[in-house]
Formats: sequence, structure tokens, C-alpha cells
Amino acid sequence: MPISFYKLTAAGNDFVLFYKNIKIKSYSSFTKKICDRHYGVGGDGILILDKNGKEFNLRYFNSDGTEAFCGNGTRSAAFFIYREIFKKRKKNFYIKTSAGKLEIKIIKEKIYLCMPKPNFLKEVFIKNKWNFSKMSYIKAGTYHLVIETDDISKIDVYECGRFFRYHENFSPNGTNVDFIKIEKLSGGKVICRIRTYEKGVEEETLSCSSGIASSFYYLNKKYGIKNAIFISKNQEKFYLKLDKKENLYLSGPVKIVFKGRLDELY
Repeated sequence: MPISFYKLTAAGNDFVLFYKNIKIKSYSSFTKKICDRHYGVGGDGILILDKNGKEFNLRYFNSDGTEAFCGNGTRSAAFFIYREIFKKRKKNFYIKTSAGKLEIKIIKEKIYLCMPKPNFLKEVFIKNKWNFSKMSYIKAGTYHLVIETDDISKIDVYECGRFFRYHENFSPNGTNVDFIKIEKLSGGKVICRIRTYEKGVEEETLSCSSGIASSFYYLNKKYGIKNAIFISKNQEKFYLKLDKKENLYLSGPVKIVFKGRLDELY
């Protein structure tokens, strides 16, 4: 039986979305085949979205087959729900993810995702040959190591990212790694550049919402910021703001690239 899918991208972080329950023997094997950019659809991960009554449930799998929380993936699923299911008629809803039940708001046609709050945020130091010293380890839906640096353009994100991603300090879970550079900081607002090594994809991705949120929490704790603009590797802009209840809402680029069909499951 043919199965429809949608290809979405969130500032270059791309996903293959399947809507409604599909019977898969091994999500790990299925995901690897679907995400293969030569023999499959191609993507950083897959989104399995279904609906139970009025509640939407989302599972995300990295291209290596591991299950995780993904901020860009959740925003992409929210965009799909708003455009394809609600036909732009509903402005507020929730999606149940591995990081909890997350609120979605639509404001002027833009998706705003309420990001998970940190389970912990602590300063760490790991000796390294690049002389990085400003770093914090955070779990906000998933694990991130945020490293503040003065020069983000010359960093070999693949080499540096792998060093920290597999470091024994983060065993057994491993960690995503975010490199950030503050461009402007004033009056509780910041403009910041970011590049991310994403575990599960095992390379630098063009953007990462959970990494951006984790970096925001780091900057909030260190500099007291409440509003931020983050600029990704490919110059896309993400907007973040804390509300009065300390909820963090994130908005950024997302679109449906195309719709396709699998004639049979892998």
C-alpha cells in the first residue's frame, strides 16, 4: 500500500514526515534508509506524526536511527499541522513529544514553539587544544554543550564537535555541541551567531532549534538576556523571547519542500 510523506526544511535542517500511524518493524533501519541522500528521500531525520483524539503525538528519529527530541522537527510538524490539517483555521494547539507536551502558537502566520525548560544548566570545563574555556552543559529536551567563542567562522565544527560529543564527561548519552559568538549585547537583548554539531546526524547541521534554545538559556543565566536573535550557519534568523512566566518561545524559518509517495515500506 503506497504511503505518503512530506519533505520539510527548517532553515536547512531537513526532515521526512509521515502522518498517521504506519506499521514499521524497525524504526532504526527504516530511518537510515529513508534519510540516505543517495538511495532514499534524504534528510537529517524523520518525523512520525499521529493523532489520538484531539492530541497530536510526535516521534523524531535522527538519520542514524536514534530517537531524540528535535526542536526544528517539532516546529516542522507544527507547521504541517497548521497548514495541512487545520488549513490555517486554528492558532493554538499542543504536540506531545519526548520532551513533554509543548505549546504551539501561531502569530502572523509564524510558528512559535514553547521550548522545554532546562533540567539542569551547569558550567563545565574540558581541557582542549583549541583553548575554549567558556562552556556550559545543559539539558533542555536533549543534551547540549554550549561553547562561547570570539571567532566562530574559523572553527572546524566537525573536528571540534566530535571531540566534545564523544568526550568521556558526557558518557553514556553523548552531547550536541553548540558554538556561539555574541555580535551585540545590550539591555537584555542579544544578537548571536551559532553553529551546531548534532549527535545522531554526526555532522554540522545548518540549524538546530534545541541548540539555539540551550544557548539562549546559557546567555540568560550569564548575561540576563530576555530577547534574542540567533543567526544560523546559512544566515537564517531565529527569534526568541521569554514571557512573564519564564516560558521561552522560539520562531524561525520552516516550509514544506514537496510531497511524495513510497510505493512500499523498506
